[in-house]
Amino acid sequence: MKYIVGLIAMLILFTSGYFFSQWLQLRQAEKNQISSEVILNRIKEVSKLVTVEGYFSEMYNYKNYYNLEWSMFTKKALVRVKAKVSMGVDLNKVNIKLDNVNKVISMDRLPEPEIISLDHDIDYYDITEGTFNSFTPEDFNKINSDAKDYIRKVAIQSELPARAKLQSQKSIETIKLIAESAGWTVKISQPQSIKG
Repeated sequence: MKYIVGLIAMLILFTSGYFFSQWLQLRQAEKNQISSEVILNRIKEVSKLVTVEGYFSEMYNYKNYYNLEWSMFTKKALVRVKAKVSMGVDLNKVNIKLDNVNKVISMDRLPEPEIISLDHDIDYYDITEGTFNSFTPEDFNKINSDAKDYIRKVAIQSELPARAKLQSQKSIETIKLIAESAGWTVKISQPQSIKG
């Protein structure tokens, strides 16, 4: 009889141990709950010609401190910014007129190239917070915004605008060649300046 009671006690102990371990695993399991709502605010039709793309990789060093640059008052972040800058022309700024009778395409010269899009990723390598100066979500938003502005400035000061202008001219020459091979004449004039 003692043998059966001992066996039942071991079975109960084993079963309760198994269920307890399962309960601990469920309790320690990482839980994520994601809720998302996507709203399309508006659709805008655009006519933009991307002529070049530049790929940038920059190390961005952020430091913030109160009056004294002591470690307990200083927060720092070392950030790698990888960006793709697309540059080209906005064709909505170009007047294009078609004369179907005489087969003439009249258009303004292309405007100066501009940044069409700037996509960037940020990797934080080293984040150091001071005892009395820690990072807030606003700080990370500011780092993101500053890094994007920095890449924009670097892109404008690089050879990208000159290359975009050259590539835009080549694109117009290609369009002109295609039109002329179809029997059309292309006339390119200076854009009229807007008086204000």
